[in-house]
Amino acid sequence: MEDNDLLKIRLGKIAALKAAGVDLYPNNVRPKNTTAEILTEFGASEAEALAGLKQQFSIAGRLMAVRNFGKAAFVKIQDRKGQIQSYVAKDMLNENAFFVFKKLDIGEILFTFQENYFALRPMN
Repeated sequence: MEDNDLLKIRLGKIAALKAAGVDLYPNNVRPKNTTAEILTEFGASEAEALAGLKQQFSIAGRLMAVRNFGKAAFVKIQDRKGQIQSYVAKDMLNENAFFVFKKLDIGEILFTFQENYFALRPMN
């Protein structure tokens, strides 16, 4: 695949997101957490304890990796303090949010908020 083909694909994704009314460059996004804060507080917790959490987390960072399984994926997000892995599934998101997720490319900056779906382990 040539650079021109990749550029056309990315421009097509941008056009689809704009057509769906997605604000590609919002200024009102303020993350409440960093990856380091989440890992410090919950990184040593057992799976059962994490499953009972009702706390919501929000981080902003660069999308570093996606392991896609169709209707679910594991994503690695890097912010200024480190990296964290997060689980995303179609049944966790509304239709519009899943549409946006499927259009993301590695390297893009994103904001995410989730209720205890982080796979809490440091990523190297």
